[in-house]
Parts: sequence; structure tokens; C-alpha cells
Amino acid sequence: NLLKSGAYNSDEVKADKLIDDVADSTSRMLIKNFAGCKINYDFGEGQAKVVHGFRFRTGAKGYPGRRPKSVVVWGTQDAVPDEAAANAANWTKISDKIDFTTQPIDAWSSYMSFQNEVAYRAYRLEIDDNVSSDSYGDFLELYEMELVPPPGELHLNVASGQTVVNTTVALTGSLKLVKEGAGTFVSMDATQTYTGGTDVLGGTVKF
Repeated sequence: NLLKSGAYNSDEVKADKLIDDVADSTSRMLIKNFAGCKINYDFGEGQAKVVHGFRFRTGAKGYPGRRPKSVVVWGTQDAVPDEAAANAANWTKISDKIDFTTQPIDAWSSYMSFQNEVAYRAYRLEIDDNVSSDSYGDFLELYEMELVPPPGELHLNVASGQTVVNTTVALTGSLKLVKEGAGTFVSMDATQTYTGGTDVLGGTVKF
């Protein structure tokens, strides 16, 4: 997985801190003199995913203005090669502005959902402003980020050249099975009663 920030200024802590599973001030993305940024998450070739939402772990308890004011979500099937070429991809706008001003500070936000049925290789979260400035100036400060698949889906990602065999788990209920990656997934030799269907986004599924 690859996370890149196409911020409009370079005075920032690296955006890859948003996906290092450390949700505190020791590992954060901090942008000073904030004037907007674009956070691009590229799942990689052959790894397109349907995403229906996101959430941030916000920071700086004493500085509530450092949260995003709003977020617009974009998607692309193109690779996002590097920060300098972040705008080279053909982006499709997925959401209108999603208000973030009511989300908590120094905590995980709610899951911010949007309508999307397309599996994109990469997603962009565009933040054009923070909630407000503070005594130190204009900042955006975030600790972690998550992109959220639709509820009720089991996503299985098998890399190219690999075969994963399910020997123990029978799928039931309204679950939907989503196969990702170029490898092969082999279902267990038993009746599968799940009713949500199967999407094969890459590779092979054998029942």
C-alpha cells in the first residue's frame, strides 16, 4: 500500500504516518501554514477496491481548529506515481463536500460514508481548509486514516502466484465475498450458504 500527500506546501510531517498504525502525537501528519492538501492512497496494480467511507484519528486536543473543515473524495484507475505527478492521474469525483466540523478532536471520527459502487485502484481525500486557525497559525493535524469497504463484505486478497485454500470456514448469512488480487482462492469442500454473492475483482475463485 502506498500513501502520498500532494500538499500545496512542503512544510509537513510525512503523510505515510497516517497508515503506520500509531494513532498518537508521536506519529502524525502535521501541515503548517495550511492551504489545502490532497491525500492519495494507491492500492496498487490489480488491487482495485470498492470503498464506501473513511475516518480520521484527529489530534491536538487543545487545538480543535486543526481538523479538516470538509473532505471531497475522488477515485482513479490510474497509478499515482509520485508527489510531483500526483495530478497526472484521471480522477473521478465520487462525493460532494463531506462536512467534518462536528467530528471529535483527539479521537477517531465517525465513519464518513459516501455512495460508490466502483472499485478504484486509488482514492484521493481532498481537504481544502481546516476548521480554524489557532495561536500558532493555520495547521492541519491528523494521526491516522482508514478507508472503509462496504458493510457485510468479506474481502480476500491473494497475491499473484499464490493459492489460498479455505479448509475451515463456511460462509453464511447475507455476506458478500469479494476476491481481490491476481492469485487463486479455493473454497472449502462444504456447502456455502451466504447470499450476498461473489465479486471476483482479480485472479480466480474455485468452489
